[in-house]
Formats: sequence, C-alpha cells, structure tokens
Amino acid sequence: MTMGSINNLADLKAAIQTLENRETVELLLLKEEFLITIDAIKPLNVIKSSISEMTSSPDFKNKFVGTTLGLTVGYLSKTLLFGPTYNPIKQLIGDYLELGIANIVSKNQGALKSVAGSVWSFFTKKKKNTPENCSERPS
Repeated sequence: MTMGSINNLADLKAAIQTLENRETVELLLLKEEFLITIDAIKPLNVIKSSISEMTSSPDFKNKFVGTTLGLTVGYLSKTLLFGPTYNPIKQLIGDYLELGIANIVSKNQGALKSVAGSVWSFFTKKKKNTPENCSERPS
C-alpha cells in the first residue's frame, strides 16, 4: 500500500499504523546508535582503542625498544658524567647531553646491537687449545 492510494478510512488507518511502526523501529535504531556512539567516545575507550592501534603496528616493538634504550643510555651517561649537581648550567648541559644521546641511540639501534653483540662475543668466547696457549708440552 502506498501513500498515494488512500481512498477510505481503513486505508488511512492502515497507513498511519505502518508509519507508526516504522517510527518505532527507527527510534529504537537511533537509540542503539546513540548508545554505541556514547560508548565509543568515553575517554577510557578512546585510550584503549588508541593503544590497540599503536601496538598493532608491525614495528612498534622495535621503536619502543629503541626509544627505551635511548632514554636509558642517555640518562646513564648524564648521571655518570655529571652526577647529582645543583649547578643549573651543568644540569642544562646534562639534559641536552641526555636528549642528544637518547636521540642518537634510538636512531642507530641496529648499529648499536651489532657493536654490543661483538663486544659480548669478545668477552664470552672460549679460547681454543693450541700449542701456543697450552700449558702442557708434548713429551
């Protein structure tokens, strides 16, 4: 039944009932969409979705490790070079040094890993038994 073909009172009542039913269904759908929207813009849900998007990035782990390593090395270098100081000039120089080293370390993570691996293998390698370094002499 279309709206243009209302010829009597029964058709009018049926058309009104159809429109009221459609209005009820659309109102329920609108309420549901409103609740979904309200839930999506809650601060906790916004933070959760942002973190989820960040951590789903393929190289998030590498960037996170590089940044953390950079900040740690920067802090340690500042602490070792200047120690605890109350001199504002030394504090400023130490802060710049810390940030600079952190930036360099985080950007050159691959090179630092290879250097650290070489140093580690140098100190942990086993000596081969050769005639020069054997304490026993053949008889």
